[in-house]
This record gives sequence, C-alpha cells and structure tokens, in this order.
Amino acid sequence: MKQIKLIFAAIIAVCWSVCASTNAFASCYGWATAYLDNSSIVLDLGSNVTSTISYYAYAQYGNQTDTSSSTSEALVEVSADNWAWAEADIADDYQDIYAAVSIDNPATDITSNAIAEYGISFTAAQAGTLTISIDFDLEIDTSSTAYAEALAYLTINDEEYDSASIDFYAYNGMSKHLNDLGALTSTYTYSEGEKVTILLGADAYAAVPVPGAGLLLSTGLIVFAAIKRKN
Repeated sequence: MKQIKLIFAAIIAVCWSVCASTNAFASCYGWATAYLDNSSIVLDLGSNVTSTISYYAYAQYGNQTDTSSSTSEALVEVSADNWAWAEADIADDYQDIYAAVSIDNPATDITSNAIAEYGISFTAAQAGTLTISIDFDLEIDTSSTAYAEALAYLTINDEEYDSASIDFYAYNGMSKHLNDLGALTSTYTYSEGEKVTILLGADAYAAVPVPGAGLLLSTGLIVFAAIKRKN
C-alpha cells in the first residue's frame, strides 16, 4: 500500500508541475468591445437625402443566440461575467454602434460573438461625391488562455472601404490589454440614379478553452484522498 501511495504522490507531483507550467488554475477570461461613436459621424450627401436607415444586431454566447433586424439591440447574458451584447441605435441616449463580449473562467470551451451594424441607403438624385467619417474605439483584454478580437468597419455597396481591428491570443499564463482609437473615413463618387448603401459595423469576439491541466490535478487529488480514506 505504501508503494501505491508513492505512485499517486508522484502522479500528483507531475500534475502539479503541468499546472504550474500552464498556469491552469489562473482565471481564464476574454473580453472585447468595438465601439463606433455616432455623435462623431460626418456624412455629406450634397443635395441627396437619406431615404432608409436600418439596424442589425446579433449576439451569440455558446449555443445561445439573439438576432434582431427590426430593433436595435441583441443580448445573451449567462451571468454578470459571461455575455454578448450588440446595439446599433442613434435614437437612444448612447447614440452609438456597440458590440461587446465577455467570457470569464467558463466550465466548458466557449465562444462569444457580437455584431452591430447601422445602415444608411439612398438613391442619388444626381451624380456626386459623398464623404463619411466616424470615430471608433476598440478594446480587448485576455488572460491565461484566451483569444479576443475587436473590429470596426465601413462598407459602401458591399465593398469594404475602411476598417480597423485588434486581436490577441494569450497562453501559458499570459495576459494582455490592448486599445485602439481612430476614425473610419472614406470618399465615394456615385452616378445619377445609383442606389448607395453605407454600412457601419462593430464586431467583438472572444474564445476561452477549459484549463485541462487543472482538471487533471483535481482528479489526482480526489483519487489520492480516496485511497487515504480507505486506509
């Protein structure tokens, strides 16, 4: 029996070494936000008048989703620390296009994604040129073993004209906080009678796996405790 104890003690030592090297017991989290400030928008359409405004919001956490194309907000909230939220609305107090996700120490491998889009469409009464710009703020925060990404983009007639993104993959106990501020800008020349669609979007994504080494150590401790109790 003493030999069995020594064997399990060795197993625990190995497991502990693995955990120490991978920092498996550290809190694993991924957090990302992509923000477009609608109060900063500059849109010069000359004599053309905006005819259509559309909103799109999508939130996904694990296998839970919330999609909205008729209202401006989508939300999946599992707990205070685990959620996905997308909002695209210039009618509320925030005046923003906002996508945010958070995953904190999940019990299973998990991904979270949020997309918010604000569309402006018009049919040109005459040929002309439009200019557009909008401020963005991208931010991510990751720790231990996680991936996070934040993206802001501007498309005109389904073609990307400007975008910005940041991303980071943390592993082996790493942690990182990144922030990027700037503006999406573009100039577009259109012809008479052309239908023009401008799309402003924010996308946030995070993925966090289960810390397997931590589970391995826990199993070893439980087995060792059971043998000790039996004796």
